[in-house]
Amino acid sequence: MRAYSEAIRAWLNRCHAGATRSHEENDHATHVHTEPEQGPVRVIRCEGELDMESVPALERAGQHAALQGGVERLVLDVTGLTFADSRGLNCLIQLHQIVPVILSGPLPSQLLRLLQVTGADAIFPRADNMDAARTM
Repeated sequence: MRAYSEAIRAWLNRCHAGATRSHEENDHATHVHTEPEQGPVRVIRCEGELDMESVPALERAGQHAALQGGVERLVLDVTGLTFADSRGLNCLIQLHQIVPVILSGPLPSQLLRLLQVTGADAIFPRADNMDAARTM
């Protein structure tokens, strides 16, 4: 149990250290792009860091896409994410409450670990690639 507690504490410290970085201090610009699509699937590509500075862009894109008529699910292409914090995870969960969200990967190791540690990996269906995600 002690090793488990130490591992969680170390992970939280790493997350906190990453969450305090500003976008000016790194080379990873954040981009959120919604692909125009017909039919029940909307695809949003996320690149860079998903943190408190960039989450509003994903919230806007996701809510706009989800509230369009006939949209049954969002596919988030997260292969380009380099970092995600608790605010990013919260955004994903909130979008999933509006419309089902499928994560298209392969998922970056840091995002996968965040999902596993928080138990959120049970919430989101995942696909290994975009073609598989679009047909789920």
